[in-house]
Amino acid sequence: MARIDDPLDASEERVDAERRAESPVTRFVPQLAKLFDIIPLELFGFTKGEVAAGKSLAKICAASVNKIEEGRAGYLMGSLRDEVRRLHSKLEEVDEAHKIFAKEEFLPLVVDGLQKAEQTRGKSKIRRIAAILAHSLEVGPAEAADTAEEMMRLAMILSDEDVIVLRAIVEGQRASFNQCTGRTDINSSNDFWARLNGPADLVIQPVQSLAVGDRQSICAKLQSLGLLVQDERNQQKLNPGEIPYGLLRKGITFVEYIQSSEKSEQV
Repeated sequence: MARIDDPLDASEERVDAERRAESPVTRFVPQLAKLFDIIPLELFGFTKGEVAAGKSLAKICAASVNKIEEGRAGYLMGSLRDEVRRLHSKLEEVDEAHKIFAKEEFLPLVVDGLQKAEQTRGKSKIRRIAAILAHSLEVGPAEAADTAEEMMRLAMILSDEDVIVLRAIVEGQRASFNQCTGRTDINSSNDFWARLNGPADLVIQPVQSLAVGDRQSICAKLQSLGLLVQDERNQQKLNPGEIPYGLLRKGITFVEYIQSSEKSEQV
């Protein structure tokens, strides 16, 4: 049995090298210069002399952007290190296939996660990316790296409110999920949505507290991402205008990948 060495430092070095190779800010100097013609320079702390010099402007903008990006990447690595510490005992002894996965699949995933973190404003999203990476390292070759990559893409798209609604639906419908069909049956999804018209409980409260239009909008978004599916309304169970949504396999998978981030999220 082999032990997985800490691969995170190598990932950080690779991203740093890519960042040094080319700063995207440099390409946009002409456009930025035009922007500063109409926006007060004092707003950004720049002087007219700095803006007049293209190279100085590029350096200033690049430094500002890099500082923000490095902060986000650093937050991801801190969160990921915390996650990996939790898994340390599980990673002490792994088989050869798991070690190959860590070296050939996981490292590129971490680089991808760092690049996504640089483009993400919300810390909760970054924590979810860290949880996804940690889950991928934990399960190893049992699940394809492509799945983790897709889960990180979803983490970039979904808002905190989207995730709250999805988690509630997963918790409320998972017991009725059919592995063969890959979804919750229509009757069960109608039953879940009918609960929203009754007394509140811990499972449905996050969805019940939203206006009908808001939760329908969120569910439509989740459906567009393949996490839920719209079902036919049972008129005897639901009010007009209430559209039931059933759980799909990908919805469960996403919640499983981000599960460890739940305790640290303040949403």
